[in-house]
Amino acid sequence: MSSELRTRSEESTFFDWLHHYGALISVFLIGGIVAGMLFASLSRSAQSATLIVYQGHAVPAREFGVVAEAVFRSDATLRPAMDELGISTSTSQFLDGTVQLRPVPDAKILIVVGRASGATRAEQISTTTASALRTSLAGQGLDGLSLLPGGVTSGSLAPRVLAALGALAGGLLGLAVAIVHYRARRPTMSLRRAVDLVAPESVALLEGRAPWLGALRRRPWLRRGERNETTFALLAVRQPNASLVIPGRARHRERALRRRLVDASSRRRESAETPAGIGAGHRADEPPFRSISVGRPTLLVADAQTSERELLPEVSGRTEREVHLVWIR
Repeated sequence: MSSELRTRSEESTFFDWLHHYGALISVFLIGGIVAGMLFASLSRSAQSATLIVYQGHAVPAREFGVVAEAVFRSDATLRPAMDELGISTSTSQFLDGTVQLRPVPDAKILIVVGRASGATRAEQISTTTASALRTSLAGQGLDGLSLLPGGVTSGSLAPRVLAALGALAGGLLGLAVAIVHYRARRPTMSLRRAVDLVAPESVALLEGRAPWLGALRRRPWLRRGERNETTFALLAVRQPNASLVIPGRARHRERALRRRLVDASSRRRESAETPAGIGAGHRADEPPFRSISVGRPTLLVADAQTSERELLPEVSGRTEREVHLVWIR
């Protein structure tokens, strides 16, 4: 095989794989987007900042942040602010998720950040705590402190960013599931691969429902249409005594296909002038397509969910040389 033909074969296999698992990956992708949007709606929060500017000279700018941090974490600062805000939790919980002090390095500026579910409450927490800190610092002999509003911003990522992250996570998870499923099941996925494995005498195509579902289509229900009925009639005429084999666990589908083939054969017998079209030795009350028998041709029914191992003769139980493939798309 030339390099050009090998490249075309690999590309075709990749597109077959993508077609088979596209719906599965899309489900995970959409699920990730929905999860990201849901997380964005549940985790909406706002944060407000209040600046404390020190214009005195009692403490150098390099040491101002360290002094302010120690005073900020004391009960003398936090308890009055919590009482005014109506917060009854411990000071450690209040510092953990509600308020934070951010000193500006080498500057006499402090940023008090308050967080809450709403902008008004976040601003109230920031302003009240900053006022309490200024009062505590003034009690330590630091004069010349002023408060400046710093504005309100969103405390979480934007919804579109969370949706994009959810889509990325969902897509990667769906890709991983598809790879694991392919490694475990190795479905045939294409008519070309089935022909390579079986080498049938002929191929008949049947139309299944929702082929775009790929790996999500657990059972390829046959469409009711003229194209399938014509295919059934041709199979009943050409192979009236053939054995019907459906690899894998497909008893329900086997019964349904057998019934459709018998019906097609019955209609052909009723319209035929002589019973010669049924096949030699076939009685009118004897249903065709019986169990496997040595020497009779085989109708091997497969679809994209049929694994490669199930198509092997020793697995499917085929002993005849003449095999006719019935492929459900």
